[in-house]
Amino acid sequence: MGCIMAELYTFRALFPGQSENDQLMKLCQTLGTPKQTDWPEGYKLAQKLGFQWPQYPPQNLQTIIPNASEEACNLMMNMLSWDPNKRFSASQCLQHSFFSA
Repeated sequence: MGCIMAELYTFRALFPGQSENDQLMKLCQTLGTPKQTDWPEGYKLAQKLGFQWPQYPPQNLQTIIPNASEEACNLMMNMLSWDPNKRFSASQCLQHSFFSA
């Protein structure tokens, strides 16, 4: 949902990867490289596949999506969490301050 929300603001794909590796590169370039403590399962899977995480700092979504409010960007970031178990649920999204104005 975070990708779809970003695309509604920009009319283009947030992570336009051409392959699995390119897709992961684009994710890391935008969200920043996940920390092992933030997503241990992702690191276990990467190790099994022999994948090396590219090292990038997270980008400010307001730079990428300048017409989105700070609240909207915060909501998108919560929906784009690397760890699926930490992503906002639909209920959490509806309770977010972005929708309570």
